[in-house]
Amino acid sequence: MDLNLVNDKMKKFAATAATALNRAVQYTEEKLGQAEKTELDAHFENLLQRSDKTKQWTEKLLRSSETLLQPNPSVRVEDFFYEKMDKKKRDRYTNAEQLGQVMIDSGNDYGPGTAYVSPSIYKLNPAAKQSKHDPAEDLGNCLIACGQTQMKIGNAEKEFVLSACNNFLQPLKNFLEGDMRTIQKEKKLLENKRLDLDACKNRLRKAKTTAGQQQDDAVAKAEADLRVAQSEFDRQAEVTKLLLEGISSTHGSAQTCTVVEDVFLAHHLRCLNDFIEAEMNYYAQCHQYMADLRKQMGSLSSSSVVDCASSTFSSTDPASSSFHHPILHPFTPSPASGAQVRVPSLSSLGTFAPHPSAPPAIEVTAPSPNIEKKQARVLYDYEAKDLTEISLTEDELLSVYHLPSLGVDYMMAEKGHQRGKVPLTYLQLLN
Repeated sequence: MDLNLVNDKMKKFAATAATALNRAVQYTEEKLGQAEKTELDAHFENLLQRSDKTKQWTEKLLRSSETLLQPNPSVRVEDFFYEKMDKKKRDRYTNAEQLGQVMIDSGNDYGPGTAYVSPSIYKLNPAAKQSKHDPAEDLGNCLIACGQTQMKIGNAEKEFVLSACNNFLQPLKNFLEGDMRTIQKEKKLLENKRLDLDACKNRLRKAKTTAGQQQDDAVAKAEADLRVAQSEFDRQAEVTKLLLEGISSTHGSAQTCTVVEDVFLAHHLRCLNDFIEAEMNYYAQCHQYMADLRKQMGSLSSSSVVDCASSTFSSTDPASSSFHHPILHPFTPSPASGAQVRVPSLSSLGTFAPHPSAPPAIEVTAPSPNIEKKQARVLYDYEAKDLTEISLTEDELLSVYHLPSLGVDYMMAEKGHQRGKVPLTYLQLLN
């Protein structure tokens, strides 16, 4: 073993230990108010404070965004370990996908049918059991439709999370682990150089107060150490200031804005715009999926309920035509005049009601022989606004008739097995 090499290593270790001890002593004396501290200029201090704020708020923003995208803390910890081990994260079902899968499985178990009719309608009249509609199969069809929509929402959520991670979270992580880590490292070096400088100043001050023949030698050595420490501090302060001011030495171009304005306002703002764009697209997709589901459920439910209600209340038995139920509006029908029968609102029958604030359902009447039906052609496309209406397609033919309860602006229309009110302005009567 080379003794000179061992000796050099021991000297370096001793010098490092002595430097660390001097820094600790200087730091402690400064905290106790027993030593002077070199103050930086106001602009430099402002840059340091703003960089600390940038780091602090970026970290909080990153943690809060991760919580929004993945509320389960155990899953976040698991993903963190997968990321550190450079392994692919496990593909998990979202909550919407889990609900959708359960709905689809239960719907397939019930059996697909047409549209859902609540079994409560059978309580209105036992004769309704003669209808061909099977509530179990109808419920299965509606559950499958809802489950498929939930699966679409789950896929949209995955796309949103992926886009947010790539365009928002990852750039924030890169900023903290790259630029900000470099700045923090240089700030720590600057603090160490400042402690060394102040320690040299204290040694020089003590050397000047010492009496004796060796005073000149001690002062000369202390002054030499002070000059070295001052030059190193100035050089490190310049490097740190350049980083904080955002001057790009690699491209040789000087920028006048600070690191907060340059990195945070430019880079972070671009990432934030990407995040908002992804979130906006996600909610727009969810709204469209639910609107399509509402339209589908509305058309199926209204046609099924109206058909079943017609078969229930169009009995030739006079007692059935004057059937009364507490949920219906009270009135006294006249069997001899073929009086109209009110059908309960869809919400009271337990059917799907997409608009809780929608007005009460209109009177739907089973046509009697005294009602004159007419043929009409649809002039424009029309989307049903609630379950009491039916959607129209341009140029299709309908059977329509007037009902006193609808007023002058609407007519009752029949299209296949569907029946509901339609605006008169969308129709052209043919006879």
